[in-house]
Amino acid sequence: MHGADGWRWLGSPGLCLLLAMSLYVVTAVAIGHGALARLLVGGDAERTAHDVIRSRARLVDALEVERRRIERDLYDGAQQRLVRLTMVLGLAALGLDGGPPAARALVDRAAGEANAAQADLHRLVRGIHPQVLTDHGLAEATAELAGRSPDWPTESPPRTAH
Repeated sequence: MHGADGWRWLGSPGLCLLLAMSLYVVTAVAIGHGALARLLVGGDAERTAHDVIRSRARLVDALEVERRRIERDLYDGAQQRLVRLTMVLGLAALGLDGGPPAARALVDRAAGEANAAQADLHRLVRGIHPQVLTDHGLAEATAELAGRSPDWPTESPPRTAH
């Protein structure tokens, strides 16, 4: 088998048949390997992923219920106390008509502080889950929250090319 006669076996029909059969065997082995992998891992992995998705949904629902409860407790409990305080201070101011001006000024100032506390409480409760988060997403909600901070820059820093 010297020279060109040595390579003649490459064109033989037996070799072509052997090559075609080996491709079928390799394909069958690969299909079997994939089926075995799905059998060993696939069922549990799919079930686990489904369980994680359901667990996450339950957790999100529970957190939403808890957030609403906190909002309600804050708003209903503290808000009612502040309203009662404002009413008592209003009655005290009425009782001080003709009394010392310093006492009247102090009661008026306390009533103003109670009203400011009511407004702060209202913002706090609405800030627990701002509507902008639901309507426009996390990026807008974060920008709005940052805009409320007195030390936060109101403009975005210039973008640099990388």
